[in-house]
Amino acid sequence: MVRFISATYELHFVAVELQRQIIKRVANYILDNFNDWTWQNSIYDNLRKAENHNTAVLVVLRLFHQSEIEKGKLKSYGRYIKAKERLVIDQMFALDDYLNLTEDEIRQKLCNDICNYVCEMLKKYKDRFQDFDAMAFIPLFKMQMDKIKNNELPYL
Repeated sequence: MVRFISATYELHFVAVELQRQIIKRVANYILDNFNDWTWQNSIYDNLRKAENHNTAVLVVLRLFHQSEIEKGKLKSYGRYIKAKERLVIDQMFALDDYLNLTEDEIRQKLCNDICNYVCEMLKKYKDRFQDFDAMAFIPLFKMQMDKIKNNELPYL
């Protein structure tokens, strides 16, 4: 089994325990299905030219309070690391935008926000990849994100 995409997240302090649990559950659901080995193996042959066990795309999601983002002058970015042939996508989210939403609304909004930014970065860096077809990955990624957004996949 090969994995060419990996994602993780960082969640900052949420004062209300119920809100923290909901956001954490949604983030875990999204990332578990994004990191799913079965899904990645099913699309691998369409995206890689050779047997390659390197991670081509690393996505880091950071849910911080708006005040922390402003104070630290933090922002989302994408960076291609040539030595590792890897695109690192580090995406900042204003946690405050999600705190008063229902679980379904959080999942839908996060999926839309993630999908838009990741696709934008894949398009921007598509020519840098030697062994990963970023443009072929985009529709497959969107399809998976739609399933996650609509809660059609199991909790892993």
